[in-house]
Amino acid sequence: MSLFFPILKSNEIYKGSTVVHNFPPNDVQKVVEKSRYLNLIWMDVNCWKTKLITKIRPLESKEVFYDLIKPKASHNDLLIMCITDEPLPPIMASLPKHTLPTTTPLWRSTVCIYRNNSSASYQGEIVPFPENGTLLSFIPFMQKTINTNNYLIFLNLESKPNSRKGSLKFSTVNKPEIIIKDAEINSNSCNFIDLNSLNIDNDELLVCYTKSMSGIPLFLSFSDEDSPMSLEHTHPPASFVIHGNKNNLQKIIKENWFNLLS
Repeated sequence: MSLFFPILKSNEIYKGSTVVHNFPPNDVQKVVEKSRYLNLIWMDVNCWKTKLITKIRPLESKEVFYDLIKPKASHNDLLIMCITDEPLPPIMASLPKHTLPTTTPLWRSTVCIYRNNSSASYQGEIVPFPENGTLLSFIPFMQKTINTNNYLIFLNLESKPNSRKGSLKFSTVNKPEIIIKDAEINSNSCNFIDLNSLNIDNDELLVCYTKSMSGIPLFLSFSDEDSPMSLEHTHPPASFVIHGNKNNLQKIIKENWFNLLS
């Protein structure tokens, strides 16, 4: 299984960290308890570079902070970690194909952000997306109350160490043909998008999509006046399917919506 754990890029709004766990998400599947290697990976010119962070003991958790671990020579903003049985070579042409044992659900990390005296997190991981991937996501998290800020963090990871530009568009369910925001995004990057200029009704459902890239959309909202903060991720259309072929149904859903969206 090729599985990675992102560390959200710190900025002027929050500080990012990720807690990795050397144990599976359940105690049903028989996974060997043993020490493993925790590796940092980042993109350089036409290659992936790696660094051994530490050897992590069985059942141990380790929190890694973006500002403390980011290599000084790196100009790319996406940092990922992986846990392996053996240390990785310092330079790789593509991401490692085998990291952790396959489990159901997938092996998790705790992706965290800190702001002032508050924190938020979600249990997540990232697998490399295909270069010809697309994204369709419905976002019910917009909070239009006074002094509430809304941002989207778009994570893309692909196996090859390349950076290409794309366009992440925003529309609404009621008027899908009207683009209300068009944001430039990059592959193999942690893209941070300001949504505070969007003028939509409180009962409107936001849609974001791109026909040239896939990724994980994370929605951040917080108040300027008090401490509450939320970090939520939306799910792909296939996640709402219980029976049948999820991939085929997701393809149909995307095709139908892409015909409506500009």
